[in-house]
Amino acid sequence: MTNLIERTAKSEFQLAGKPVRAGQIVTVDSHTLSRLVAAGVVEADEIGNSRVPVDNGAALQREAVNADVNAEQARVAEARQAADLELSAIDDRLATRRTEVASELDAVNTDLQAAITKARAEADAQIAAINKTVDDRRVSSQVEIDEMNASVETAKAIKKPSKSTD
Repeated sequence: MTNLIERTAKSEFQLAGKPVRAGQIVTVDSHTLSRLVAAGVVEADEIGNSRVPVDNGAALQREAVNADVNAEQARVAEARQAADLELSAIDDRLATRRTEVASELDAVNTDLQAAITKARAEADAQIAAINKTVDDRRVSSQVEIDEMNASVETAKAIKKPSKSTD
């Protein structure tokens, strides 16, 4: 919010289209104060302002001059309040949407993890089946090899002439 500063007019001038008399107290913001100080119609600081004589009759006009400033401040405050309400509503909608998106992402992640777990289980089952088939064939092949070796040994034993000791 804009800080307002009170100054006493050193000479006559116009403020917001209204005449200000010497000795009249005006309330202005810092930007307006800078312009008035540059024009030489008010003092920049409190010490200089305290040396400017105040016209007691000007107190009645003080409210009229300050009314424009106060009305402008009221409009600015109203606009800020409306903007704050709108921003608050936007923030609320954004927070709600973020929560919804987070929930949707959690659901997708849960489904994805379930699909991955199922695919891994199926792959593990297929690998186990392949390993069993390979092991069964190894055992079967070993049995066949053992039978062949036995047949070869039997054939060798039959072919060997027996040694007679005569």
